[in-house]
Amino acid sequence: MGFYQSTRVADEAPGRATVSIDTDERSDWSVDPRVLGKFTEMNGREAYPGIYSEHLANGSFEEWYTWPKRPREDAPDWWHRTEVVHRDVERDPNVAYPWEPRREGRVTFEHLVGGIHGRDADAETAARTDTLGREHREPPARYQRVTVWEGEGGVAQRLALPDERTLEYVLEISVRGDGHDEVEIAMEDADGTVLARESVPVTDEWERHEVTLELDAESSARYEDSAFGVHSLVLSVDGKGHTDLDWAKLRAGDAVNGKFNPTTIENVREYGVPSIRWPGGNFTSQYHWRDGVGPLADRPVRTELHWGGLEPNYLGTNEFLEFCEVADVHPYLNVGFSDHISPEEVADWVEYVNGDPEETEMGRLRAEHGYEEPWDVDIFQVGNEVWGTFQIGHTEPDEFGGQFPAYYDAIEDVDPDIDVAATALDPGMHTWGGPEWNERFFEAGGDAADVVDIHRYVRGDAEVAESVDPVEFNQQLVLFPTQFEENVERLRETAADHGAEPDVTVGEWNMGAGSLPEGPKARYGTMAHAAFCAGMYNAFLRQGDAVKFCHQRDNSFKHRPFPNDLRPFGTANNATMRLYADRLGDGDWRHLPVSLDGPTGDIDRHADRIRAMEDVPLVDAAAVRSGDDVAAFLVNRDLRESREVALGVDGLPDGAEVDLALQRADDPLDDTCEWDGTVCYEIDERTLTASDGGVVVDLPPAGVARVDATLD
Repeated sequence: MGFYQSTRVADEAPGRATVSIDTDERSDWSVDPRVLGKFTEMNGREAYPGIYSEHLANGSFEEWYTWPKRPREDAPDWWHRTEVVHRDVERDPNVAYPWEPRREGRVTFEHLVGGIHGRDADAETAARTDTLGREHREPPARYQRVTVWEGEGGVAQRLALPDERTLEYVLEISVRGDGHDEVEIAMEDADGTVLARESVPVTDEWERHEVTLELDAESSARYEDSAFGVHSLVLSVDGKGHTDLDWAKLRAGDAVNGKFNPTTIENVREYGVPSIRWPGGNFTSQYHWRDGVGPLADRPVRTELHWGGLEPNYLGTNEFLEFCEVADVHPYLNVGFSDHISPEEVADWVEYVNGDPEETEMGRLRAEHGYEEPWDVDIFQVGNEVWGTFQIGHTEPDEFGGQFPAYYDAIEDVDPDIDVAATALDPGMHTWGGPEWNERFFEAGGDAADVVDIHRYVRGDAEVAESVDPVEFNQQLVLFPTQFEENVERLRETAADHGAEPDVTVGEWNMGAGSLPEGPKARYGTMAHAAFCAGMYNAFLRQGDAVKFCHQRDNSFKHRPFPNDLRPFGTANNATMRLYADRLGDGDWRHLPVSLDGPTGDIDRHADRIRAMEDVPLVDAAAVRSGDDVAAFLVNRDLRESREVALGVDGLPDGAEVDLALQRADDPLDDTCEWDGTVCYEIDERTLTASDGGVVVDLPPAGVARVDATLD
């Protein structure tokens, strides 16, 4: 399958590696640039304002949902990034979280049932199963009442706004009341200074208003290590009376098409993100597509049963596909598998997305919603990590394989041109059924799948961390892509044993040294992490046309504020992705076989997720060709030593100019990545002169390089 050949280098040249590219044996298939894709999930600020420009949480003043899966004190911060908007908000039982009371005088608050927007407790989809297997029914919709007996009062929400990009924000809100003439709307700085002030009238009936808040200046404060200004939106009334508030929305004035985060679109375009998988992830297992179509006023707010918090459903099917169109991204849609999501519901979604607006019922409905033309989505996945006991819709492989054909047929009956993917399990995982999970799935009916999707998060084992130093621990994780490549081969062999030849997608993947108790970790900003990513990309390229649509779980491509998890986009791993995307995004690139001789390292056994492995190449390489142009991707996965790489390219004339782009850092475990553009790595671009059919490239520890050459 295009694997390189590797041998241990001779003792007299312990640091040197030799890479030889056979330029005549190009593949008969084209490299799919969508292996450089990203994964996103409808997970609080990942979506709002990460993709959809909405800066308020719980704008409909609903009863907040607290995730019951693990006690907060036992869970890492990122597990609660949706449930907990600001950690130091003192919750008031009469004020909708994360709104906070403001009072000067005698003021009371009531969180009342009713209003003009919010949950739909009577809908057929309101009853769902949560992560603990319990039946959850949506509570009734609510609104916020502020009663002033004397003085002034209201509610406020703390915000992280991109005021370095725009000072204009548009607020929509519905109000009614008795005794008050107006609601004052103010945007405050961190110290309480009012940067913008407007007002809307109050009558005894619900009325909807829209105002533009033009800030006088940027906030004087930033969230820590952030580009986002510290603000509060304050809604207040004074004098005796009561006022009701409901369905507040706040978008940036520069939102693309009035909906989308312009910085996210810029990031996606600039770095060449080719594909995005949506809407999850774990969220998929609870998602009903009808909640996210039609007028926003008619869309229900839903409990986010896996991650906590609320889902307002502003970013629905059409919005996501419109975002993909604007950002030039190939969409990959994922549908849930559970007792609450039937094959018939999935078929209706496919018809809604791709159906003819005149000849199909759901196509007509899409046209009524303002999207006349079919979206022509060509891949749908059924289920997400259904093997996991943590998953809503968790099931055994026999049940999933037995029911999958019904979903497959339902989708194919609507659109036979769609590739239908099914959840599978990385055979290198020995939890949740281990390698036999796939065998049981294929035997039960999974052989019908056009595509199988596996996920892999590489974290390492704490016991190994106790036995090796931190650098060695990180290096073992950086070497893992070679093992993952073998896991993909095992999956394909298992499918073949059952008469199936599905393509493979890697719907979620990433690495983190979270189990390392002390010492530097290969975080997103480090070149060690970038070297891991380069190894994964090389593995994908070598797997041929059978591996498509690989989506890295890296939320940094979205411009979204998490006060406890802010991450700029210029991370080392994204810069590495760009080295590949800048070349693979254009042209018809064919894979070239590579032979590799060089030093090797070993991987210890890490619990039940990583097996022991010897003689893993420290220098990894992959190559592609388009016409007479050849590109080689090299990575030194040694985190301590530089490696001299002798790169030989068949047909490369002596004296030819060869372009080198080398990404490097002084310390491969330096995690510097700042919002002002300061990063730990640099990219050196220079021209080399070929001699004896090749060039010599010096790769520093965790160095990643792309070498571009033109043949005779």
